[in-house]
Amino acid sequence: LYLFAFLRICIEDCSMKKNIIVSLVVYPIIAIATFCLCFFVRGNYEITGWADALFFSGVFVLLAGILTILSFFGAFDFLVYGFRSVFKHMNRNYTNSQDKYPDYYAYSEGKKAKRKEEGTFIWVWLSLSIILIVLGLILDSTTR
Repeated sequence: LYLFAFLRICIEDCSMKKNIIVSLVVYPIIAIATFCLCFFVRGNYEITGWADALFFSGVFVLLAGILTILSFFGAFDFLVYGFRSVFKHMNRNYTNSQDKYPDYYAYSEGKKAKRKEEGTFIWVWLSLSIILIVLGLILDSTTR
């Protein structure tokens, strides 16, 4: 499924945006890692263990995707700008004239323009989380 999506994107746009490549790599890794963590730590190797691990990894990927969407809409801009300013002002020779974004408003507007240009790619985490949650629910319903 992901291979076909990846190939389709490669054919349509050879310059492939960075966020699409990251989505195609990071979210499946998150799903595999959370599945392994839940499955092997609990040690329940029956069908219910598979169902629980699949459901948990689906929910975890869904929450990670929701955080990505919140970040895309600028929910964490103030926090990021604050930490960025703190560490820049630790340099004794730093002045605001050296910065591309001298204040929060300029930073926020610059990031909005960049996000508008790049866009977001939600289909990987959305489809992966739905598939994992549905598989978990199906396996859980077969045990009852």
